[in-house]
Amino acid sequence: MKKSATFILFPFLCLLPPLAGAQAAGVNKVLLFTLNDDQVAGYVATPGPGWSNWVDVGAASPASAARQEFYAIFRQPSNPWSSSPRVTPPAPAALTRIGPKGGILSKELLPAAIQVVQSECTLPPGGNICPDVFATATTVKSLPGKLVVYASKDLYSGGYFQRSSWTYIFDPAAPMGSADRWTLLPDGSCYYAACAGNAVDTLFYVFPRAGSATAVYQYVAK
Repeated sequence: MKKSATFILFPFLCLLPPLAGAQAAGVNKVLLFTLNDDQVAGYVATPGPGWSNWVDVGAASPASAARQEFYAIFRQPSNPWSSSPRVTPPAPAALTRIGPKGGILSKELLPAAIQVVQSECTLPPGGNICPDVFATATTVKSLPGKLVVYASKDLYSGGYFQRSSWTYIFDPAAPMGSADRWTLLPDGSCYYAACAGNAVDTLFYVFPRAGSATAVYQYVAK
């Protein structure tokens, strides 16, 4: 009898509907907006000799935020295809905050320590070289509404390059120019030591570049 009961029940189990709350297969790709480079702070149409333009776009809000914001960091890295020496500083690196539909919320330069000045364009054996600036940002769970900004540049001194690094906590709620707007962590902390609480918790976005524009797509479950 036990064998017969098992045989009868098995087909009915196969016909049960999916569990409540189960998600459909696949994802949808949604274009939120397109950001042109000339909309962001710091942008210059023609880079100086040896430099190129670059814009990094990323999520500036945790996944739990009802209003999703974004950031764009403009900087001028060295141009590997240029034969011109980098003898003058690049355009200043800058941060732009962007609303959920692509509207510009604020524009400002990154802190002065990050920027390249003429005195840092030294004379190594290969000729005058100004340092490259790298900068990026991320959100952290423990600092909702704020960004952690990492930056570095390689300075030539004593016959070789030495890296200077900075980690800032950027608070857009603080007034521009106030001490709380950009909080510097000591000794480039997150470059040389682990920083606790750095788990990123954002929605899933993709930021493909095409020419001088960056598209902002969100991927969501169907």
